[in-house]
Amino acid sequence: MDIDDREVPWEEGQTVLEAARRGGIEIPTLCHHPGLEPYGACRVCLVEIVDGGRKGLSASCCLAAADGLRVVTSSDRVLRARRVVVGFLLDRLPPSSPLRSLAPSLRVSPAPDETGQDDCVACGRCMRACAAVGRHAISFAWRGTRRRPVTPFEASSPDCVGCTACAQVCPTGAIRAEAGNDSMLLDRWKTRVPLVLCQACGQAAGPEPLLARAGDLHQQVYLCAACRRRHAVRFGSGWPVRRAAGPSWPGATPCLPSSAPGHRPVAIVAHLRGCSGES
Repeated sequence: MDIDDREVPWEEGQTVLEAARRGGIEIPTLCHHPGLEPYGACRVCLVEIVDGGRKGLSASCCLAAADGLRVVTSSDRVLRARRVVVGFLLDRLPPSSPLRSLAPSLRVSPAPDETGQDDCVACGRCMRACAAVGRHAISFAWRGTRRRPVTPFEASSPDCVGCTACAQVCPTGAIRAEAGNDSMLLDRWKTRVPLVLCQACGQAAGPEPLLARAGDLHQQVYLCAACRRRHAVRFGSGWPVRRAAGPSWPGATPCLPSSAPGHRPVAIVAHLRGCSGES
């Protein structure tokens, strides 16, 4: 595969964006996140196919790498299209930091900084992260400039378990999780999640719905991450779970009890991220 007149190695299943970054070629992105399925919503990562495929502009995050494919990442057509996309987004969301950082490289003049406006760019990262942990508590509503992710009826969602995956992947910081003494508020979703207190130190150990889902692993004994590390406590079989070998999360899944009904590996990893810090 050829990107910007350079031969770039690629592997089966990779996208053009992944192959380009592996080859040291930078393509700007907004809605893309390496831990989520490609979505192609923002169109900031547009590239131009000049040979080996259907010629024209295409989102590199969704374009599969292939032998004989030839693309360019900074042609006049590509840069013009990116300017239009970023310009539209900046008109809608002037205070957005990721957009304002993209503007100079594309020679787009951002409007004067404004505050008090919605900084959601409707990239869908939060929605995809929620789906990846198996909850589907948020989804897109409306069309056009009103399109944005919301909970059903814009009310507190009983499907939210307080994992905060949505806040962690949001590129603009539009989603904030504020923890109090006994509950955590996800302000954008108008959802308040009760917290379970650590049975050793009395500090918040984690969101109750999230820990309740993992109750079959914890046997309903809750300690915060610091107390688990301090006392090296083990609850039942296989908890706390540690990565067996290697630096990757897949190495941890064989350590989990085989009697975890209905849990896909991706959902179990989400439990671990929310419940423990030592891993």
